[in-house]
Amino acid sequence: MDNIVRHLRRSCLFTILPVFTLAITADSVRAKYVTISKAPKSFLNKTQQSQFHYRWLKEYHSYDRHHSKRVRNWYQSLMSKKSNDTVKELKSLYALAGRNVKYKTERKDYWSTPGETIARGFGDCDDYAHVYLTSAALLGHDQRDLWMVAGVFHGRYGPVGHAVAIVETKSGEQYVLDNLYQRVISEEQHHNFKPTYEINMEEQAAFVSVNTQYHDAF
Repeated sequence: MDNIVRHLRRSCLFTILPVFTLAITADSVRAKYVTISKAPKSFLNKTQQSQFHYRWLKEYHSYDRHHSKRVRNWYQSLMSKKSNDTVKELKSLYALAGRNVKYKTERKDYWSTPGETIARGFGDCDDYAHVYLTSAALLGHDQRDLWMVAGVFHGRYGPVGHAVAIVETKSGEQYVLDNLYQRVISEEQHHNFKPTYEINMEEQAAFVSVNTQYHDAF
């Protein structure tokens, strides 16, 4: 856990509210949530979380009137992607985000709203995740089923802090929208990522305690 905290501080550092533990056993990959009093201090940054949520709520219902033409064009294109085929819809919003946002690391992590990210045209992993999740919400997905998951990606150059978006369907299927993969994938296809905690768009958070034999489990 110390390594995870260190890498999150160095790269994608996120915030969390008082939370739940997530226990995963070898017999079942499904999570069981148990209430605890508080999360580790290393993950607490309520000020940034509340500031982000305020800015996000302020812009959420006004993308069609946004001061940036880039944002207005993104919103209009997004609304044309609505489909009864969930996977097709997710692939469309994922591709649209990729056309409007280029990856760029941050010296100091800052949670940008989708409007801020798209207006400037670049962002890091958490900025991508916010664009994916907001896109899904705008297309009608239940915000309780839209999760940002923070953790550590174990890649060619070693572990690094990372964040992805998870969209859960009404039938319980989970799809991962990860800017590193260049495509929408199922949870089973998402490898080399060890989650640390997740937070959904209604600010319900869960601290994730994962057995080390699982490299990717939500």
